[in-house]
Amino acid sequence: MAAVALREDGHLGERYLLAGPEPISPRQQAKLIGEALGEPVEFIEQTRAEAFNVLSKAWTAEVADATLEVIGNPNEIERAASSEVERLTGRRGRTFAEWAERNAAAFR
Repeated sequence: MAAVALREDGHLGERYLLAGPEPISPRQQAKLIGEALGEPVEFIEQTRAEAFNVLSKAWTAEVADATLEVIGNPNEIERAASSEVERLTGRRGRTFAEWAERNAAAFR
């Protein structure tokens, strides 16, 4: 999408939803990465306090807190699927499963 928007006229000031063609949860993402690897990937849900403790070891408390606010409370748009990739590029957007399969080596 970025390449199209940068090379073609008519995109100045436009806002595009950069999302896949299907909504997907973090738990589903872990399952699909495991399938791409051929081995299970465990999804471990953390409390906000547990996640804050981990993140604040690498980031400031303010950044850790703001990050958890965003990822811990996704809004309706962030949970939505989008067909904008296809609309802009003329090609169907990849599913997460397709992405995981293509990038499985990065998880090994």
